[in-house]
Amino acid sequence: MNAVDVLCRILSSNCSMELKGDAAELCGVLFGNTRIRSTMAAARCVEPLVSLLVTEFSPAQHSVVCALDKLVDDEQLAELVAAHGAVIPLVGLLYGRSYMLHEAISRALVKLGKDRPACKMEMVKAGVIESILDILHEAPDFLCAAFAELLRILTNNTSIAKGPSAAKVVEPLFLLLTRPEFGPDGQHSALQVLVNILEHPQCRADYTLTSHQTIEPLIPLLDSPAPAVQQLAAELLSHLLMEEHLQKDPVTQQVIGPSYTGSWFWHTYLAAESCKGSC
Repeated sequence: MNAVDVLCRILSSNCSMELKGDAAELCGVLFGNTRIRSTMAAARCVEPLVSLLVTEFSPAQHSVVCALDKLVDDEQLAELVAAHGAVIPLVGLLYGRSYMLHEAISRALVKLGKDRPACKMEMVKAGVIESILDILHEAPDFLCAAFAELLRILTNNTSIAKGPSAAKVVEPLFLLLTRPEFGPDGQHSALQVLVNILEHPQCRADYTLTSHQTIEPLIPLLDSPAPAVQQLAAELLSHLLMEEHLQKDPVTQQVIGPSYTGSWFWHTYLAAESCKGSC
């Protein structure tokens, strides 16, 4: 018999959770192979795998999430996973300190959310942003980067970016940018989230953030070795400095000085200023 068929039978059976966890772990290994992942047997595994997500915490859950993460690399299977209602139980597992599990969940949700606005809205309604914020303040850097990427995918949707849930991430993400070990990939995702939200004037009006909270964390990023991080830091600064109270803030005037005249910041800022009257 086909190995995946056997694993599917185990996942659908009354076997112990330990055995189901082993079966799910082997599924995750096999589903890394494109040819195996494209079989009907792999598609039949979706339903029992999703069903295992709603059980009480067990050793099977991490393996199940990793197997689903491999499956959703295939667009058709991603549609099937979403159709079987995987989003809400995945979001429901974002609690506590199971950081490796949370990273795997974030990867799967990113893939499910890409080009699927309905999935994004389902995640937000299920409280994914609030769950992320409950974990973010003490999460390790690798998980913070995964969360930032998930928030980036979510806030690419304008309705979500302007919504009340997204508004809660602004202060925590600025604080995250001050972490010395937070790498360029995470910085890029976090900056893009902030741009997605704060490029809207009505969103900026909702905040009373000071230059210490907003401007100072961005200045070192203008000298980042990653050009994409430099560009996004400059773009975010250009949006922030359209707010009069930040323009006039003494700290802003002190830290944005002649040394940055050749930086990405001024290129973006001057471009934004030139179109401000007509936008």
